[in-house]
Amino acid sequence: MGDRELDRVQAAFTRQAGHWRAGAAAFIGADLADWIVGRIPATADDVALDVAGGSGQLALALAPRLSSVTVVDATEAMLEQGRNAAADAGIANVTFRRGNAYALPFADGAFDLVACRFSVHHFEKPAVAIAEMCRVARPGGHVVIADLVAPEDASLAAAFNGLEQARDPSHAAFLSATALNEAIRAAGLHVASSDERWLKSEVDDWLSFAAADEAAAMAARDALMADLRGGPATGMFPSVDDGVVSINRQVVVLVARKAG
Repeated sequence: MGDRELDRVQAAFTRQAGHWRAGAAAFIGADLADWIVGRIPATADDVALDVAGGSGQLALALAPRLSSVTVVDATEAMLEQGRNAAADAGIANVTFRRGNAYALPFADGAFDLVACRFSVHHFEKPAVAIAEMCRVARPGGHVVIADLVAPEDASLAAAFNGLEQARDPSHAAFLSATALNEAIRAAGLHVASSDERWLKSEVDDWLSFAAADEAAAMAARDALMADLRGGPATGMFPSVDDGVVSINRQVVVLVARKAG
């Protein structure tokens, strides 16, 4: 990442780090977290890398199924949360290392499995990060990307990304499922499987988790309520249940294989 991008991401996640100690389930729900983990082809002999893995929620969930996992992330506050969580859980085969997703500090082909969950949308240059994931995967190894995706319609995607970026300045842009597939293939990987599922999030939780400022939170609520009333579409497909407003976004898990 460049200096400006790195500063943006580090500022956001240093502010949010305390939320992540509670685990990914606090953000996406335990059922969805388990669904993602269950689609990752991990075996007992695998040496794995969790790219932009933050506090290591994915790595800690996968650790019992792997030989070892390294978490690489740009934000030290997130890595420290992960080290503490691993120590508390008595998990000894996960290590945490600071690094840049655009220039991963590992040799070519160093890992059997490379995974990246809910992080591609933070990259201003996702193609560069995905190419690096491919580089450090061994021939015949797997690269797995799980992320929220924007709607395929360009105008809906622009509205969707506008709200996400206002809520959380660490976001660059969510790709559509088609664009994410294309970026993976462009890196020289073969997409072996693709699964999708919807994530329903209460708006208050969505805003508070990112510590959105008051003006951004108010603007987001206004836009979602206007969408519910038949106004401009946000691409977030808002719904109301018992007076609680939620948004509905799509999650994809793409399992790719490196040739060889």
